[in-house]
Amino acid sequence: MICMEKINNELKLKQKILNDVLEFYLNSRDCNGVSFLNLYEKYGRKSFKIIKELVKENKIDLHFSDLNPHVMQFDPVSKEDQLGEFNRKLKLGLHRKNTKDKLFKKINIQTDYFCCCLYPDKKLIAKKIKYKFMNKPFSRELALNRVIFDFRVFDNKFLLPFVNDPRYHHHQGDYSGSISYSEAQKIKSDQKFIPHYYFALKKSDKSVRQIAMLLCDLHDLPSSIQKELKKFELNKKDFILHPISQQIIYGNWPEYISIFSAFCYELKYINIMCIANFSLPLFKKTYEDEERPINFTFLVIPTEEYYQSFLHTLDIMISDNINLDFFKLNRWKVKLFKETQDHEGNKYKQPKGALNLLKDWLLQNLHLYNPEITIHPANEIYKQFNEIRKLRSMGKAHNIIANKWDESLFKKQIDIIKSSYEKLRLLRLILANLPKKITIDKIIYEGKILCF
Repeated sequence: MICMEKINNELKLKQKILNDVLEFYLNSRDCNGVSFLNLYEKYGRKSFKIIKELVKENKIDLHFSDLNPHVMQFDPVSKEDQLGEFNRKLKLGLHRKNTKDKLFKKINIQTDYFCCCLYPDKKLIAKKIKYKFMNKPFSRELALNRVIFDFRVFDNKFLLPFVNDPRYHHHQGDYSGSISYSEAQKIKSDQKFIPHYYFALKKSDKSVRQIAMLLCDLHDLPSSIQKELKKFELNKKDFILHPISQQIIYGNWPEYISIFSAFCYELKYINIMCIANFSLPLFKKTYEDEERPINFTFLVIPTEEYYQSFLHTLDIMISDNINLDFFKLNRWKVKLFKETQDHEGNKYKQPKGALNLLKDWLLQNLHLYNPEITIHPANEIYKQFNEIRKLRSMGKAHNIIANKWDESLFKKQIDIIKSSYEKLRLLRLILANLPKKITIDKIIYEGKILCF
């Protein structure tokens, strides 16, 4: 009789603890786990055995974290590992406190070693969630999935209303972005606002990138925006989260930089070299940090309009950015004009373009001693930079642009920036032979640069 009563009491306690875990999770703001210490304070030592049984029965998961166990950043480890860590921490707690009923009373969960929260199993959540979050599809997915850093992928077309609406400020970096309300506009709080988005790469073609958002960020959006985003959702199985976006999410410092950042570094180091050796910079600006043009990054809206805008910016950063005063130094003796004639045969002097001056300067001052080099580097550099100028001119010549959505522009842009970066880097390597040396940033020196 006593044995049956004990079993019944244990079953009742097990149900109470399970209900506490479920209710706390379903009623919390961000699908949070309930603290083990809170359960211990409520149920005492009896809870230890019950918690272990619930884990073995696949009804709960234990989540350990020194940062924030109240949200599940990743999928839980195996049940065996959960129980092993739980037993280890219990043993450590007994050793540290060496008391009976006040085992964990004085432990500060924020700073001490028992940072553990309990989460209901996914199948249990699916049975109990019922109609909760029916109008917020991604909040419901977070509740069912539990993992806040899980992501969803969306077609970039979702961004079009924002980038074309002056009421919103669209900030796009190389690996993350955001959409905020313009300070000059008064917009109701229930209107669109995307605090964070990242990028996902198509597995079959990594030049194609789409918007990725974390479930925790989607959960914070109003129901109207969640429903709208759902229309643009793509199959997550076809994509991977961009590795740099992933590092940003996890709070790690990326070991690589984008080719666009590297391009600005090259401008910077070329100028430093020229100032050190000739007292004048080769380029007017280096476009570092906040001076970097907003569209000098990976395409997100793959239309001819945005692609042409990128080419325009790239040409400004190269051809229009060359410092003509640099070639006026007496030491160079570079001819600044070329003789030409008009349609009547009258001869006159015409100023040379910046790219021609750069080519002539390199041809005049760079002497090759390797007979295997058939094409002079000056001609390679000129050819690439002049090609950008031609592409820009072609775009300007067409008054009406067929502004269709074309994902092939993703790769087209990457090919252009890769070729341009390689030639700019070649120019910097040529200048590296000058007498006065400079220190190059390790990340540039080792070529830790991403083109996607």
